[in-house]
Amino acid sequence: MSDIFNNIFKNEKNKMIFISCIIFFIAILSISNTGMWYDEICRVFDPITGNLANTIKTSLSFAQPGYMLFMHLWERITFGTQIEFFIRCSNLVFVPIAIFYAYKIAKAKKWSLWTILLFFIHPIFVYYMNEATPYIIVYALSLAYTYYVFFSEDFNSTKNIFIINLIYLLGVFVHFMFGFIIIPYIVMCLLTNYKDKKMIFKHIKILLLFSIIYLPLLILYLLNLVHVTTGFSIKNPAYVLYGFIGMAGIGLSRNDLRAFKLSKITGPQIIALVLMSIACISLLYFIIKKLKTILKEEKNYLICLLSFFVIVFTIAFIIQFGMWERHCLTIFPLFMVIFIDTLYLIKDKKSSLWLLLYIAIIIFSSINIRYNYYYQCDDYKGVYNYIKESNIDSYYLLSNFSIKLYNVESLVPEQYYIDGTSLEDQDIIDEFSNREKIILILFEKCSSKKLYDYFDNNDSYNVNSNYNSFKIITHTHN
Repeated sequence: MSDIFNNIFKNEKNKMIFISCIIFFIAILSISNTGMWYDEICRVFDPITGNLANTIKTSLSFAQPGYMLFMHLWERITFGTQIEFFIRCSNLVFVPIAIFYAYKIAKAKKWSLWTILLFFIHPIFVYYMNEATPYIIVYALSLAYTYYVFFSEDFNSTKNIFIINLIYLLGVFVHFMFGFIIIPYIVMCLLTNYKDKKMIFKHIKILLLFSIIYLPLLILYLLNLVHVTTGFSIKNPAYVLYGFIGMAGIGLSRNDLRAFKLSKITGPQIIALVLMSIACISLLYFIIKKLKTILKEEKNYLICLLSFFVIVFTIAFIIQFGMWERHCLTIFPLFMVIFIDTLYLIKDKKSSLWLLLYIAIIIFSSINIRYNYYYQCDDYKGVYNYIKESNIDSYYLLSNFSIKLYNVESLVPEQYYIDGTSLEDQDIIDEFSNREKIILILFEKCSSKKLYDYFDNNDSYNVNSNYNSFKIITHTHN
């Protein structure tokens, strides 16, 4: 049996087919039918309704026209289904592109083909496969862009420069953050051709040709996004590093991390984080031992990576734009290239043990991201179903709960519905206290701590916290 297995995998084509099947298996398992995040719903609502004009208008305000137009087409193909699983299956269309360019990078770097799996067992891939968002398309295009910028056989050929700019144009059309991936390209162009001004001008001429199309898009995005000030702090670069390292499924959930609720961290999470830290510090020790070799081999990649982060974080700080790892997803393939290259350079028996521990934790993190309810999205769907199945002969007070796809208000007869979104905290407390038949829905991201503390510390009420980011409160005698 082992001979048959070895003979099969002597053939590179057979090995790549097998690896591709594993990746598709991971991709499909990553997709769930759980409720959607607010951002997901906003992106797919107009495509689902079938109104192309609204889709185009909304897509420009979100700075993601390519993705939303694709979703408009996807909803026609899937007959306008509102089933979350099938909406998210749109991501599968772009997995072959990601596999192909991960393969091309591995071949160019002369890595074992098995290293391709590192791009797809990572929590970032698993997490965004389970979202109806542009980030898997961005990931696939970023892998392609990374290949042509760093690993093409002839970086300066007209054909290669044309392809780089074409991918850039497609990426910018899909998501505004793709605009920043031009930074490593410009840096690489200068590093490669610093003695050849004619070659630099060749790149600039083709760049300017394409800019006629994508520059107006970038300006339009900037005008729309300049008002989106979610706030930037030192936590934002930490969030990016947290996601890139693969810790998203072993530490605090996205919501608790955003709110910096360190008190919510559990014992198993502490153990996982300690193991991850030990693995990372141990690998760092071997990296430091071979630092000169690594810096020599990875110099250009590191300069491009650092240039990207310095410029992007500086701009984010100036416009006060809150950054997460998804906003830097375009540079993630280069980050992984440096990481895998470094593993090859420090390869020995001792470091291999720590690498295996790290990979094991990465896989555990990915499994957690997908299957642990704690890491799932805000449970709009669960709240919707709760209201749908409850006694409608009641009053409903909805505090900051209004969303397109899961429209709870539509389930509640008008005479029984009270909108709490425009009420002050004390008004909500008074309204709730003065009615016997009432259900109050609090949304963690919007409702104040005063409201939470009031109901949590009052025995007169039942507080149901089984819905991520929401609390459903009823009178104890109901």
